[in-house]
Amino acid sequence: MNPYFLVLTCINIFVLLTLVIVILNNKKMTREQKGNFVFISFMTIGLVIVEFIALYIFQSRNPSYRWLNYAMHYLEFTFVPIIPVLIANTIVEERKYRVSFIISTVYGVLFLISLFFKKSIFLIDENNVYSRDVMFPVYIVASVTGLLYLILENLYLALRFQIKNKILLLLTSILFVLGFLIGVFVPDVHVKYLVTTIALLVYYVYKNDLFDQVDPLTLMLNQKMFQKDVAQLSHPYLLVIFGIDNIKNVNEIYGIETGDECISVVAEKIRNFYKKYGVCYRMSGTDFCCIIKHTSINIEDVNDEFFHSIVKKTYEMRELPFVTVGYAIHERDENFEEVMKRANINRLEFRDTRNQRIFF
Repeated sequence: MNPYFLVLTCINIFVLLTLVIVILNNKKMTREQKGNFVFISFMTIGLVIVEFIALYIFQSRNPSYRWLNYAMHYLEFTFVPIIPVLIANTIVEERKYRVSFIISTVYGVLFLISLFFKKSIFLIDENNVYSRDVMFPVYIVASVTGLLYLILENLYLALRFQIKNKILLLLTSILFVLGFLIGVFVPDVHVKYLVTTIALLVYYVYKNDLFDQVDPLTLMLNQKMFQKDVAQLSHPYLLVIFGIDNIKNVNEIYGIETGDECISVVAEKIRNFYKKYGVCYRMSGTDFCCIIKHTSINIEDVNDEFFHSIVKKTYEMRELPFVTVGYAIHERDENFEEVMKRANINRLEFRDTRNQRIFF
């Protein structure tokens, strides 16, 4: 038995078990998010053990272990392409996570069926010696597809949440690609799961940072990030503020869940209209803002388009309250509180002319 590989296996398992303990004690993550991360961690632990057993069997050259060698390599080739897909979906909607899991399961079943044909991804001969078979490129394609999905999902995540710490996403993608390349071209090094473990740790740090920055209901940057960014504002800038009217009445008549749904719908509209211009925040319960660095845009037209999209949405969602919008452009020697005060005055003027805007 190679002592290097034994030590590497023990380190992998220890780090992953430590990660599981940290995840279970995380107060920011939901039960489903914890479950997703823990499931992937134990899956990786299982693959580390499988590789260890398969290597031991491979070295033994004992033909009586041939069936077990087949089973170990089947598990490894089935789940390695799946891990990036499952990791990419650790905090997305539960429905999307289930869909990716079902697709991964179908891939595993098809792979199992392929073992009964003459041509497969790998081969274990009569002497219990493993080798790659002619269909090995299929595994390459499946793995590359999983990696591309992870990279694209990371890109979508960065754009959706307007997060600033994108380097961790890039590092996660690089680590997974590196682990894949090592596994394909230098398989005797046996570090692909160590790289996967490091990538999982980096991804957890990123997601934990995401939970600290993003409001979970609206998926906007939260009040903490708003205050932090305001303190670092450079000039000039354009401040756009939003307020949802009468949300208290919605909560009393339709219930808090409907009120939360209304807040979420308005927040999505704000993101869709304004995130291409600046950064959007949830300042408090029903108050939002967008800080735009480019003051040359025609903000009046953007605000009117946004407001009419809200009006149109009320035809589908009768309980949705109206939204008032105000803005102010920073002027020389003016602090943020003064800009906010002028934006609030503009919002009151907007509210006074709202009925005229509805029929415009």
